[in-house]
Amino acid sequence: MNSGDQFAFLLPVVLALFGIAFLIVWRWGSKPALHWGCGYLSAALGFSAQFLTGIVPIEVQALTADILFLSAFFFYGQAMLVHFGKPTHLAHRLGAFLLGLCVLAYVVIVEKNLQAELLVSDLTCAYLLAIPVICVRKSGRHGVETTLLVVVSLVVGELLVRNAVFVFLGTTGGLETFVSSPYAFVMNVGAMFGGIIMALTALAAVTVNVIFRYREAAERDALTGLLNRRGFERAIGWTNKAKLAVVTCDIDYFKRINDTLGHATGDTVLQGVAALLRNTLPKNAHIARFGGEEFVACIADCTLHDAYTLANAARLVLAGLDWSDLGISTQITASFGVDVSTTNDQSIHDAIGRADTALYQAKRAGRNQVFPKPERQTDGANLRLISKNGS
Repeated sequence: MNSGDQFAFLLPVVLALFGIAFLIVWRWGSKPALHWGCGYLSAALGFSAQFLTGIVPIEVQALTADILFLSAFFFYGQAMLVHFGKPTHLAHRLGAFLLGLCVLAYVVIVEKNLQAELLVSDLTCAYLLAIPVICVRKSGRHGVETTLLVVVSLVVGELLVRNAVFVFLGTTGGLETFVSSPYAFVMNVGAMFGGIIMALTALAAVTVNVIFRYREAAERDALTGLLNRRGFERAIGWTNKAKLAVVTCDIDYFKRINDTLGHATGDTVLQGVAALLRNTLPKNAHIARFGGEEFVACIADCTLHDAYTLANAARLVLAGLDWSDLGISTQITASFGVDVSTTNDQSIHDAIGRADTALYQAKRAGRNQVFPKPERQTDGANLRLISKNGS
């Protein structure tokens, strides 16, 4: 078996194995992996069509391979767009697919022109992948995705360069002699190495995203979307040198809401308070639901005075919300505790403990308050803050 035959046999096997690997990842919840898998299986079948020589008419063999190759690149493009959360432009891409297929049918059946067939096939494949690359070109969120963008761009470039060389050099013979031609060998080698590199980077990208998603699910509270205790610990990355303020929050008389209006209403209130904290506290704040109706926020580079101001602003906004659409005619309030880290703290939980103690002092003092209250802090300052924020 010569080198050309070895590549002809090995290439479909390698591509099919990658297709199966992507489908396995898809079973773990990755939508892009399904499209990558379909693409690689289509490509494997496309390269396998060369083994139909002598079994079916050459025109049928050529069109079968072209359909499968175009399908492969259509799926690759779909995978890229889905992976990066971009519009799929399905109608446009399907139109390009069908147009390319119609032209291929004409040059294969009517013209019987090998050079035109290869040119149209590769250019259509390049176009089907180039459009998604353009759409997602600035969407890489980490190194693996950036590498994927570069590799897929190189695959498109290789298709264009290969066709330019092919057109320049030309070819001899008909469709029947193409399988044993030097161009077929070069095409197989280029497709194999390009396909392997693209598959490896795509597989790495979808796997990393699956891991990120599972980790995100493990570190987020399902009801409110805030961090849970585990996610909070990881987000803080505690260091004694960090200047951190801690704000604890507990909804007043929350059990009464659950007992009188039901847990569904209580869940809606929890979601509303979580949204309020996200909108009121700084964007760099790490906010977590520690359980029940208790929330904790950690704010970097924040003094006790500023933490009190932020907590009191959130308290006033919450107290002014109208919950009548939930059947709640009374005011919903919360008590807050604030404190800051010190160099003597062993962990963030020391500061949380002090803020929690302050919160229960606020509860005992009548609820709907923020403790401790720094000197020279007035409610007027808080009202000005709320007015400035437009709440």
